[in-house]
Amino acid sequence: MRIGVLRGAFCWGLTLLCIALCCGGVPQAKAQSSDSDDAKPVLSGVLIVSMDRILRESAAGGSVQEQAESLRERLRASLDDRRKKLRDEERELAKLRDTMERDAFDERVADFEAQVRELRRDEQGDSGRLQRAVGLARAQLREQLAGILVQLMTERGAGVMIDKKQVLVSANGLDVTDEAIKRLDAVVSRLEVNLTSEPE
Repeated sequence: MRIGVLRGAFCWGLTLLCIALCCGGVPQAKAQSSDSDDAKPVLSGVLIVSMDRILRESAAGGSVQEQAESLRERLRASLDDRRKKLRDEERELAKLRDTMERDAFDERVADFEAQVRELRRDEQGDSGRLQRAVGLARAQLREQLAGILVQLMTERGAGVMIDKKQVLVSANGLDVTDEAIKRLDAVVSRLEVNLTSEPE
C-alpha cells in the first residue's frame, strides 16, 4: 500500500511538472483578470494546488473513492466466506487426525493447504486488480485536470504550480485548489472504477 501511495504522489508530481513545462518558464509577477468571480492578483510566478483535496473533494475524485471502498468491501466479503469454510475444515481435520487412515488424512491436509494457497493468490490478485482499476480512473481524472490547471496558470500569469504538501509558508491568493475543483466538477462529475476491464 505504501508503494501505491508513493507512486500516486510521483504521478501527481509529473503532472505538475509537465504543466509547468508546457507553460514555458516563470514569467514576471503580474496581476491578471479572470472570468472567475474569485480570481485574485498573483503575487509571484508560482501557484499552489492541493492534489489530496482534489481527490477527496471533487465530484469525480469522490466517486472514485466511494466505488473503491464499495468494491473493496465486496471483495473482502467474498474472501471472508472462503476463510470461514477453511477455518471450519481446519477444525474438522484436527478432530480427524487420530481417527482417519494416515494416507487419507494426508490427502485431506494436502487439499486443505492447496485451498489456503489459492485463497492467498486470489486475495493478492483482487488487491492488484482493484489498485489498477482505481489507478486508471485517477489517470482519467488527471487528464481532465491538466487542462484546467494550465488554464489557471495562463490566466494568472504563473509559470510554476506546486503541490501544497511541498509548501511550508505561502502568501494569500496563491492557492487555486477551490477554483480547480469548481472547474473540474463542471467538466466531469463521475469516473467509473471498472474491475471487469482488467486483463486476466
